[in-house]
This record gives sequence, C-alpha cells and structure tokens, in this order.
Amino acid sequence: MKNSDISRFLPYPRALLWAILGFVFFTIACYPGFMSIDSLDQYKQAHTLRFSDGHPPVMAWLWSKLISIWDGPQSLLLMHLGMLWGGLYIWCRNANDNRAAVWFVLLGAAPWVANFEGVLWKDMGLAFSLLLGLGLLIGKKPTKLQTAVAIGMLMYAFMIRINAPAALLPIIWYASGKLFPALSNRIKLAITVILLAAMFAFTNFFNYYLLGAEKNHIAIFMMVDDLVHLSVIEDKSLLPKVDFETVKECSQETVGDTKLVGRLFCLANKPSYLNVAPISHEDITDAWVSAVKRNPIECVKFRLNAYLYLLRDPTKGPYIYTFSGISSNEMGLVLNYNVATIVLNKYVSGMAHLAPFLFKPYWWLIAAIIFLCATLIMQGDKESLSLIRVLLVSAIFYMLGYMPLAPMADFRYVYWSTLAISLAAVTFAASNLKLDTAAVRAKFRIDQMPGKY
Repeated sequence: MKNSDISRFLPYPRALLWAILGFVFFTIACYPGFMSIDSLDQYKQAHTLRFSDGHPPVMAWLWSKLISIWDGPQSLLLMHLGMLWGGLYIWCRNANDNRAAVWFVLLGAAPWVANFEGVLWKDMGLAFSLLLGLGLLIGKKPTKLQTAVAIGMLMYAFMIRINAPAALLPIIWYASGKLFPALSNRIKLAITVILLAAMFAFTNFFNYYLLGAEKNHIAIFMMVDDLVHLSVIEDKSLLPKVDFETVKECSQETVGDTKLVGRLFCLANKPSYLNVAPISHEDITDAWVSAVKRNPIECVKFRLNAYLYLLRDPTKGPYIYTFSGISSNEMGLVLNYNVATIVLNKYVSGMAHLAPFLFKPYWWLIAAIIFLCATLIMQGDKESLSLIRVLLVSAIFYMLGYMPLAPMADFRYVYWSTLAISLAAVTFAASNLKLDTAAVRAKFRIDQMPGKY
C-alpha cells in the first residue's frame, strides 16, 4: 500500500506513531500508576464501594467499573493515558494541514505535562477529559457519537473537581455555538448557565442519592485556615473548643512550605485538639461566618496572600512539581522502578532545574493574559482565533478560581491551565493567524500626531 493510501485511511501516520510511542513509554514508566495517599484512598473506595466526597465519588465509581474488567490501579492509568494521547492525536487531525500540527502530539512529552502524566489524581482526570472532549468538538462536523462522547467527557470533568465550572464556562459556551451555529451570543450564554446548573444538580443527585457518598465538608480546611489567622488578629481562639495556645502554636508552624494554609494538618497532631475533635461542621461554619463578618478586610487580605503563595514568585522554588512512586499502603501496591521511570524522573527534574519558572503558576497566568491580549491584534482564521481565546479564558478562569479557597501550592492544581495554554500556542502555530503589528504601529503614529486629543 502506498503512503497516499495509508494517509487516506489513517491521517497523519507520523503523528499517530508518536502518540502510540508516547502511550507505550508512559505506560512502562508509570505502571501500574503513581499513587499518593489521595490516590490510594480512592482506590480503596473503588474496591469497597463506600464513597465519600473528600475525593470525587464519580472517579472512584468509574475506577470500580474498570477494576471489574482488570483488577489493579493500572486500569485507570491506561484510561488516563488513552485520553491524553488519543486526545492529542485528535487535536492533530483536526488542525489545518500544517507541519506544526504534529506539535499537538508532542505536547504529551512537554515537561509540564509529563511531570504528572502517570499520577492517578483527579487533576489529571479533569485535564485529560477536557482535552479529549474539546478535541472531539473542534472538527468541522462532529458526528453524533463524537458529540455524545464529548458531552460525557465534559460532564465527567465537571464532577471531578469543585472548581471545574470555572474552566468549563467558556468551553460549554464554545460547544453550544459549535453544535448550534445560528445561536446568538446571548442565547449561548443562557444555555451555558442553564447547563452548568443542571450539571451541578446531577452531580449532587449522582453523588449522594445514587452512590450514597458520605459528606466530608472539605470546605472546613479553608475555614480552619481563616479562623486560625483571625484568632491571632483578635488575640483569642475563634475555633470552637480549641484553646488559644494550640491555635497560636499552629499559626506559626510551617506546613507545606507555608504558615498560611494547611492549619488543620497541624492541629491534627496536637493532643489538645484531638481531645475535642471532631468539631461539627455546623459549629465551625457558625464560627467562621461570625469571624468573617467582624474582619472582612483582613479575611480578604489573608485569602489573597494564600493565593499568591499558590502562584509562587521568582524568589521561591517550584512546590511539588512532580510525583512518582506509590505511597506506603496496606494493599501491597508497589512500584518497580525501571529505566523508563528513571529517564522520566531525570528529564522532569532536569528541566525544573534549568527552567524553574515553567513549574510556577504565576508564569503561566501572566503568559495566558499576555497571549489573550495578543489575540486582539490577530488576523486570519476566525475559528482558530475563537478556539485559542476559549482555551486561554478557560485556563485563566481555572487559575483564578482558586482565589477564594487556595489550597496548598502543589503545581498540579494548575495542570489543566498549563495544558490549555500549550494547546492554544500550538493552535496558533498550526493556523494562518498572524499578529497585525502594522495596524498597531499605524494607530500609535496617529495617536502621537500633534493636535490629537
């Protein structure tokens, strides 16, 4: 069979080969999947079918279905890698006939993608499902099957992280216009809001009525951080039943490279706290509401500082920018390091040493904002321009979505944003879009003319 015949049935054969090689390499390097304590907890839920909302119940439920086919954590690893590399190949196929299109597939080996690629976390599940779902929609005429799978991917992404709606808002707006081109922007916005509300209702129904998931009230972590900080401001304990000395002690302890967030991890190691724990969700909520009402400005300042800690800055090193291995567990799960695992670890750590800014959220946020502003002076393919803007707005919204409830500073929290910005960059390279700098210079000269007011 001639090359032209192969390309007719299998477009971009070279890109497909790269995708297959990438899938195989990361399967070998990460097998049966890198797992932290969070991953192990979800894996245990998948086996026991006793779910809690401390982690997304839908992820553990899906994992339970996968292990019924092939028992072991590797089932989720293969699904994640299939979504990533398959999704990247789909993006390549849907790009214009341009040499730069192959860079979509090569993104899977970018250090800021490879660093967590094999980790079985919800952050990767969200990023890969958004990648695949959006990729299925950007073709000229998505089939009914492609549309159905894309909707399923977007729904899964919504259900897997509490701040997923921030990333999904521009994507659903884009998808509604893609599927129904005649809709006005106002109607598309209304549809987006309605669909997000419907997704929220379905998620609650699925988690608490179908799966019977236990409520863990994760917001308590954020409220305790605020209460510890405000306790120091008011010079008294605002945490119900907890003495001030314990609160003050935890306000000064470093947890995860910071003295701002993660205070509950400190308190959990204090005997005086354990004597009164668990404190009810209602008591902590009431105390938090009362404290915030008395100190609204101070609370906003604290939240802003916590968010800046998440973004990092040029003077601080990257924080948890990679993860490999399997945390100690009672299930007998271990990772046997091989040559591919060592090569992957050396590659990521080496890139973090050479270009640490690539593993800090602040750099990606600034890059996305500058890139988005640059789209205002781009000329060319309007479809590519629209897609680039959707990706950048999704990335920015997702990063800003952490502002009111910044967790620790793990780089994984912006994993989707880094992938989306990278997709936008390759989309620009693979399109006929150009920066209309001449128009900007002309406007600047007119504005500088004498007598121009």
